Amino acid sequence: MFRFITIMALALASGGPAFAKTPSYCRTSFGPNDPIQTRFMGLDFELIAFALAEKYCGAEPRSMQDRFLKRLERDGCRPGTEIYSDTEKAIAKLNASDLKRLAKDANAQSALSDHQVDAWAAETVAELGGCGRLIELHDSKT
Repeated sequence: MFRFITIMALALASGGPAFAKTPSYCRTSFGPNDPIQTRFMGLDFELIAFALAEKYCGAEPRSMQDRFLKRLERDGCRPGTEIYSDTEKAIAKLNASDLKRLAKDANAQSALSDHQVDAWAAETVAELGGCGRLIELHDSKT
């Protein structure tokens, strides 16, 4: 009898993993009791720093797609995944934005003067390490 119960328990337990959903590690959202993915948390800051290096600090324009989307692909996040789609949209928005639009998106105010935009950019660049550091990171091969 014990042998029969043990065999039945093993048979029932072995079917569970077949229906288990594999976790998606290429996402930015999470539900209740889902593990939080931390490896993409700094991506938004990297995108803003890259854009500020070009639009405020004068770095030579480079392709954000080549840098960020290719890195996601190397990490196994192919087109169609949540993080890839979110990053693609953010890059399109940053490429279409000027410095005033970046500042407006970062602030709740509807209208910003040129002086306010410049002050926002200077403060943000200083918080991120200064123009020298942003250009250095922008021009790195990573």
